[in-house]
Parts: sequence; structure tokens; C-alpha cells
Amino acid sequence: MPYPARLGIAGEAIEMTMDHDRVHDRDQARKDARPRHTMRRSVRLLLAATIATAALGGAHGQDMASALPARASFEKIFMAAFSHVLTPQGGSQPLASTMVVHNVDPAIEITVSTADYLDQNGNPVKSFLKTPIKLAPRASHAFLVKVNEQPAGFSARFVLEWSADEQALSPILQGVMIGGAGTQGISFTTVGRVVERRP
Repeated sequence: MPYPARLGIAGEAIEMTMDHDRVHDRDQARKDARPRHTMRRSVRLLLAATIATAALGGAHGQDMASALPARASFEKIFMAAFSHVLTPQGGSQPLASTMVVHNVDPAIEITVSTADYLDQNGNPVKSFLKTPIKLAPRASHAFLVKVNEQPAGFSARFVLEWSADEQALSPILQGVMIGGAGTQGISFTTVGRVVERRP
């Protein structure tokens, strides 16, 4: 509805007030539109990031697929272990070390012939096996060095050898170090690395 051009002094005041209200309403509408515009822009950016991530994930998945565990008939695997760790106060915290070997092959049995614990200088400290053990498909076996059981220096290591009658997937070798005193504890893991392989 059009406003009168002149309504006297009082009318001019009312008209100016209404003009001010219209400007205020227009500015407020623009401000209200900004969050929606920002939200739409954020949604577009999120969608683009999702598509890019999916593309990278697909490429990574292809890389992972092409990097499946190798097949072999024999491997020697090295895995770092720690008989203790140094504390910020300059002392040390003794740890128990567990080595776990996982036969990840779904169909082939493997034989573990050697599972040794060496000190920081590479000298044998403990041999876990007197005779080889067999691991059925997808089976696991653990070897434990208790806290202070076998002094091995700061950086000890496990060495494991396995074989199979036919090529099998390389097993996974994992280590778990754990220790603590009172209400404080520490734990961490390590993984094995193949240092020798025969196809």
C-alpha cells in the first residue's frame, strides 16, 4: 500500500520511520540470507571433499589390493622388542614382551621352526622352541618374555622362521610390550619385518 507523499510534520515522521523500517528489514533479510549462502557453499565444499576422498580412497584401495601379503615357502622375520623403557626421571620401567605370529593364509598350514629372543647386541637369550610347531590356517601362537625374566638390554628383538610345503601368505608378526607400577602403566606394539624370503 503506497504511503502518502506528505502528511504534515507528524506524517513525515511516520513516513521516515516506515522507510527506516523497510531498510532495516531489507538489511536483515540480507543478513539472514548469508548463513544460507554460507551453508550452501559449505555443503558444496563438503561434497567436493567427499568425492575427492572417495577417489583417493579408491586409488588407495587399489594400491592395498595390489600390495597383498607376499607368498613364500620360507621366511625369516625380525621384530623389535623392549625389555624396558626409559622414564623422564632418568630411571627405567621394565616390560613384559609378547610375540604373536598369525597364520593369515586361509588354506595352508605353516611350520614355525625358530622363535628366538635376542639381546640388544644380537646375542641369543632365549629359544622358545625345542621342536617346530605347526599353525593351522588362520591360527595364531604367542611367545611371552615376562618382566625381568631375561635381561636383554634396552632394545631386544625376536627372530622367527617359518616354512610351508607350498607357497603360503606371509604371516603377520606382532609384538606387545606392557608394564607398569602402581596405578600407572605403559603398553605399545611393534610389527615384524621380513629379512629373508624364499619363494
